[in-house]
Amino acid sequence: MSLDRIQDIVDNLAAHLGHAVAVNDFALDLIAASAQIGPVDQYRVESIMNRHTPQEVIELLRERALLPRSEPFMLEDNALPNMQARMCVPLVESGIPIAYLWVMIGTHQPDSGYIQLVRQAAAALVEELVAMRAPHDDELLLDSRRLQAVLSPDAFSGGYAFSSLVADGLVSDLQRATIAVFEFTDTHGAPPSEVQAYFRPIHRDARNSWARRALLGLTEGRLTAICSAADAEALIDQAQQALTTLNDSPVHFSSVGTSTSEQPSIGLRDTYDEARFAAKIASTVPAIGKAADYSDLGLFLALRQFALTEESVRQLSPAAAELRRRDSDVYAKTALTLLNCAGDVQATCDSLSIHRTTLYYRLERIRDFTGDVIDVGWQRSSLHLGLLMGELVDSSI
Repeated sequence: MSLDRIQDIVDNLAAHLGHAVAVNDFALDLIAASAQIGPVDQYRVESIMNRHTPQEVIELLRERALLPRSEPFMLEDNALPNMQARMCVPLVESGIPIAYLWVMIGTHQPDSGYIQLVRQAAAALVEELVAMRAPHDDELLLDSRRLQAVLSPDAFSGGYAFSSLVADGLVSDLQRATIAVFEFTDTHGAPPSEVQAYFRPIHRDARNSWARRALLGLTEGRLTAICSAADAEALIDQAQQALTTLNDSPVHFSSVGTSTSEQPSIGLRDTYDEARFAAKIASTVPAIGKAADYSDLGLFLALRQFALTEESVRQLSPAAAELRRRDSDVYAKTALTLLNCAGDVQATCDSLSIHRTTLYYRLERIRDFTGDVIDVGWQRSSLHLGLLMGELVDSSI
């Protein structure tokens, strides 16, 4: 049993249907994709290139409360701009989706024979996915599925799943819950099987130490924990100690973001998104440190309304876009470091490992490119946000 067998099933199904096929795991990472047959769109291309479902598609699935569903569903033409229609068949074990089979159907109307081929392939894929597991995989998969249920965009489904955590003693308080999202380096672009392998020993050790009173699993490729708000501070302290001393691990802890809900019984999807954003800011702004709480981000919250694009950088600060265009590794990085250091020249030089003379020369060049932006209060604040958005754009690539 191997990923090769899953790839064979995907390729054979695509050949029989005459349409492109793909399989994503429960974290929406790509497991296998057929060669292109029939309609194609940017979302399929991006999924294959990045080995992960595009963020726009994830948001659409959340909005429509489709991820927890166990029955097939359809995304119609232009559900997103220029999207081709596709069928999704959740691959279900014990009533819970463990992966998703996607078929690009375009304008085709599936008949009974078409559906029968898809059903047979889905059953074979479930069998292969279950057979591939080693015995110790089950804890990570089980916890990750429970996590996915708790983070359902459907408030009732998410609240119901959260109440089961309290009933099972994983979370002690039904009234306030904290979500912690942990960011790691060296996971982007890795196959899903490798990402899961990275986190299995971390998950196993955490269940026996700092995550005993929490639900810990993978969601959208990230290590995520849910615990009672009263337990959050201790969990974060212990997690940081454990994760920063990982030995012989291909992944390295970079930051953690947290957010707390006062009403977890009505769903935790928004709280997860807030914690994920806080983790991203913490990994991008050294001055914040390795841990950030969403409620403490202040002006950085303004960045949430923008897409992670160069156009957003330009909207926030044309000067930031200009510095990135000129030489991002020199001018944009220098300006951002100076602003992060609150204008402290020595701290900036130390952070960049450059001499004061070099810094002053770069600042003169920055003024040549942007005028007096760096010296004017509100423009300086806009420049800071624009440069930070640029860092977020770079980290998302």
